[in-house]
Amino acid sequence: MSCSSSGNSYIDSFSSIHSDGSMIIDESSFTFSLRSSFTSSSLVDSLTDSSDSDDDSSMYTVNSDNSLLQLCLITMRLSERAVKCHRSRIDWENHALILRHEKQFDCKYRMSYESFNKLVSILHPALEQNNSKSMNSCAEPAISAPHILGLTIRWLSGSSFHDIRDAGNFSRPTFFRLLWKGISAVTNSKRLEMNLPRTFEALDELRRGFELKSSEEVMSGCIGALDGMLLLIRTPTRKEAMNVRQFFSGHYQRMGLNVQALVDSKLRFLYAGILKGGRSSDYKSYMQSRLMSWIESLPPWYFVAGDNAYVCTEHLLTPFMGSNRLNPDNDSYNFFLSQLRICVEMAFGRLVSKWRILRAPLEVPLSKCASVFQACCQLHNFCIDEMVNDSGEATRIETVYSNDDTIFGYIPSDVSNAPASGSILRQKLVQKIASKSLSRPELNIKRRTFEDQRRAIYYAPT
Repeated sequence: MSCSSSGNSYIDSFSSIHSDGSMIIDESSFTFSLRSSFTSSSLVDSLTDSSDSDDDSSMYTVNSDNSLLQLCLITMRLSERAVKCHRSRIDWENHALILRHEKQFDCKYRMSYESFNKLVSILHPALEQNNSKSMNSCAEPAISAPHILGLTIRWLSGSSFHDIRDAGNFSRPTFFRLLWKGISAVTNSKRLEMNLPRTFEALDELRRGFELKSSEEVMSGCIGALDGMLLLIRTPTRKEAMNVRQFFSGHYQRMGLNVQALVDSKLRFLYAGILKGGRSSDYKSYMQSRLMSWIESLPPWYFVAGDNAYVCTEHLLTPFMGSNRLNPDNDSYNFFLSQLRICVEMAFGRLVSKWRILRAPLEVPLSKCASVFQACCQLHNFCIDEMVNDSGEATRIETVYSNDDTIFGYIPSDVSNAPASGSILRQKLVQKIASKSLSRPELNIKRRTFEDQRRAIYYAPT
């Protein structure tokens, strides 16, 4: 029995099939012997008897019938194999053109078309794929860098990965491979990374930005606003964390991570770190971060504005609390400090409203939560640098959490106060405010009085 070279390659592909209901192939003589449950015992016996015969013509007839039967079984097995389906790729340029024509590109991809292309040019080396490998696999060009960045932004914006897959014709494994490739490209980009200022020129630029936020520039010297946020996560497995309880916030009854962040007057993140679980306080997380040593090493008269979750020092100023805030001068200081401190709350609110994956617990492994949050912060900074003018739903900061008198667009990480302390710089600022006869505005006083009266009615003993 002869066989062509194409037949040889055909047989080679089946030469590894073994005997659990399969066949054995002798490639040298192309003699087939059947060991299959599909063959009846009578047929095997007849073939065996025929093989023992000394008649040459009978031997040739049996071997021929045997070979034909083997080929039939091979065909049956091939028909049982799942057919591999290839998804047709959409044309990115045509897709972008339609969105621009409908004026939906900015809303869908969180930035203008020009800013998106600029971001693609920055990340293109990390997003580029092997085109020849893709052609060998599915006979189509590799997925382009804009497409990878687009699906990453869509996922970080809170879209369902099923909808993104259907829109881009991605398989599930391909989608997640490209997603983590896009997130890794953002987090590893040198041009997008968050940096703390190291020069006097950079510090003075930050100081000038916060002075413009302060009435009559009375709070001079501020170079950042510090606060914490609870990053919601799913419950970690025992393999991911031995002590799962450290991630549980008793106040919010949610699983999360404690995020410490420093922002500038433009609401850009200068630093964002995750060092503790949601059970930890802001001050404990802050003490373990490199941010603490950077703040305490600032030049004299430079400071960061924080809330009462931190201890007041010469370079980290916090509001007066308890009976000390009843002093009119101290109360005025608290108001003007809040004009600076509100920047970090606005930054968190914008971050969560634009990158809505952060509004719900992150359904990713615990080890990847920090990368997702870092990517959101860096894209947030890029949009601010590009001066993106959002509209409609993307810029509306929705209420996520509210306490007695404050509404947040995010979940604060801590609601407890740190131990009281003092600062010479804080007293200097109190005296400076008093010398200029500045105080809390009358409208603000009326609003706070109304809030106190309403709270007294709601929480009055029955």
